[in-house]
Amino acid sequence: MKPLRDWWQALENLLFPASPPCGLCGGRPSMPLGACKVCLDSLAIRWEEREMKGDSCFSLFPYQGFGRDLIHRMKFQSGYEIAVTLGLFLGLAAREEPKLAKVDVLVPVPLSEHRLEKRGFNQAMILADTMKEVWKRPVCNHVVRTRETETQSGLSLTKRKHNVRGAFAVLPGFDFRNKHCLIVDDVITSGSTFYSLSRLIEDYGGRPMGVFAARTEILRGVTKMLRNCEECNRLFSHPARSLCQDCYDQAKKSFDAVKKYLRDNPGATVAQVARDTEVDLELIYDYIREGRLDVIPKDARLQCSICGAPISVGRVCAKCRNDLRSTMTSEPTRSQGKPKVDSRVHTLENIKDR
Repeated sequence: MKPLRDWWQALENLLFPASPPCGLCGGRPSMPLGACKVCLDSLAIRWEEREMKGDSCFSLFPYQGFGRDLIHRMKFQSGYEIAVTLGLFLGLAAREEPKLAKVDVLVPVPLSEHRLEKRGFNQAMILADTMKEVWKRPVCNHVVRTRETETQSGLSLTKRKHNVRGAFAVLPGFDFRNKHCLIVDDVITSGSTFYSLSRLIEDYGGRPMGVFAARTEILRGVTKMLRNCEECNRLFSHPARSLCQDCYDQAKKSFDAVKKYLRDNPGATVAQVARDTEVDLELIYDYIREGRLDVIPKDARLQCSICGAPISVGRVCAKCRNDLRSTMTSEPTRSQGKPKVDSRVHTLENIKDR
């Protein structure tokens, strides 16, 4: 009788195959989307667009509770299947977003060799590779980390900016010019990593956007906005500022100190200003690039990040800026067919019921 039972079991498995396990919890049977209903309900999926330093960024769920636990398990407990499942979610959502139809290439945030060896995989690369399976876009592997950086979590905004400044480079063999590049990563918090990488892509003539599995949440009130300070991460309320009152006062104090010092010492060098005011050197250069100082250090030298020509403010010279602007305005409009706004909304609203 045993051979008959084995045969019957094999036939039953062939005709009615068991659902694979959930890609998020690994226990309960998954739905066709790759995850179980319990996990999908706990994830609180809500597709959202934000602007980060003028660039559009899209994300799936809040970086809190179950979503935060998933990200930690994916990054620090070898959660490869979690990365694959979240990449599937991102791909399905991105292909229904009309604003992302112009994307030419996916650019995963690179890991350092040390972290890659320690974790076994780059979660951003897995997200991008899975996205392209359901949303046909090539993945660019020509962006690398040039040095080891500290983990961003736990750092203040200023330290986050310095931590990733100059941390990325582009390898030969890929032309970013006039390409809409979608930066892919697991979570966006302060946006420092995204900003550093997006500026690099812009320097090479590309047009950056971002997509992330998770995002830090901003709770909106009636007249004010409750948020975490970008410098100290303390919760505060203000309708527009990104810094709490203490950090705002400190930032103003630092700027005023540099401004006064240069007025009193117009022939000072950048190093002298940094030493005597105790303000970070890179922060002083930020003041110069932003054109906030009426007197600048005598040895301050800024160069266009594209052609290398000397400039007085900003990052790109007027000629390169005009060249990029004329190229962008002359680009032919891509035919995208009938927009699928309703389809996107329905997909995201019903994603947990599939």
